[in-house]
Amino acid sequence: MARASIPGLLVSPRAMVRRRRVLPIRGEVLVEQGQSVGATDVVARALLPGEIHPVNVASVLGVPCAEVPSCMRVAAGESVRRGRLLAESRSFFGMFRQIVESPVDGILESVSKVTGQIMLRAAPKPLEITAYMPGRVASVIPGFGVEIEAEIAFVQGIFGVGGEQSGTLVRISDRPGEKVDADGILDVHRGAILAGGGRVTREALARLGAVGARGLVTSSMDAADLLELIGATRNLSVTGDEGLGFTLILTEGFGELPMAARTFDLLASLAGHTVSVSGATQIRAGVIRPDVSAAPLDSAPRSRDLSTSVEPGARVRIVRGKAFGALGRVEGIPEAPRITGSGGRSLVLEIRLDDGGLVEAPRSNVELIHADGGVG
Repeated sequence: MARASIPGLLVSPRAMVRRRRVLPIRGEVLVEQGQSVGATDVVARALLPGEIHPVNVASVLGVPCAEVPSCMRVAAGESVRRGRLLAESRSFFGMFRQIVESPVDGILESVSKVTGQIMLRAAPKPLEITAYMPGRVASVIPGFGVEIEAEIAFVQGIFGVGGEQSGTLVRISDRPGEKVDADGILDVHRGAILAGGGRVTREALARLGAVGARGLVTSSMDAADLLELIGATRNLSVTGDEGLGFTLILTEGFGELPMAARTFDLLASLAGHTVSVSGATQIRAGVIRPDVSAAPLDSAPRSRDLSTSVEPGARVRIVRGKAFGALGRVEGIPEAPRITGSGGRSLVLEIRLDDGGLVEAPRSNVELIHADGGVG
């Protein structure tokens, strides 16, 4: 029987997962190998250099650039508070006085008699990396971070926006396919991660921000609503830093798509428990998927070994191209490359979609839905 190897989305009540948690710059690792950590425990910390704030002292004081050093009342390297006097000049026998005050808390880095400018560096900003999921420190990356290994309940989505959040999971849909409307998002949902079952409306997205919910995991949305939410000029191939104030994860894609029954049931079982969510998505090389993670329930069964091997009859989802988000089963695995819609040659899968249509999709555009946690 023909076989192929493709990546797969994981939806499991109990799976062993390893995750790297690293700083973008060198800092301090706060935990040790073998140590148990909670999802919100800080594992590494660094100080990000503050922003540079130039101030044109010569222009403000109305003096030649060469005279700026003599007007300074603070020395280079000295710390200053916002509003502190930095420089002053007097004219007409001291009758008129011009001053320059610090616009920020920080350090005076330099004074130039050539440009007449001074450079202030704002105070450094602390950056902390949490474990994100409860587990064990499997390894330490000195100066940068750790790898966390954990047996967790885990749901990978197909697309997301927004950064990392954590909170109590609250179910707001009674069944897969139930539309997520604004009237289902209440003031009591402040600080919660909400779990829906169907397409989320534009009004509901606005309501999420208004009530202060930390996230929403649901099946689908209209593509136009996504562009309205994050801006039409955003690069959708890499997400996660949109600064929305909440995280949005789609488990199925764009359009009117119901959530897979087993995904819905798993999220429903986690209602009332603390979960962590990340909307970071990368659909080019080095694929990253948004996800939901939580401590597994005591009754949750362990996942079987999850292979990336696919054969005819396997359940799959198309994750790129015109049929983005479509579900179906593999009908054929041609051994020779074929010409695709883009005009290039690629190894493909023949997929019978749930709507009955038969399509050919490049293998790199298809992800396996594991029997452990896909659509039943």
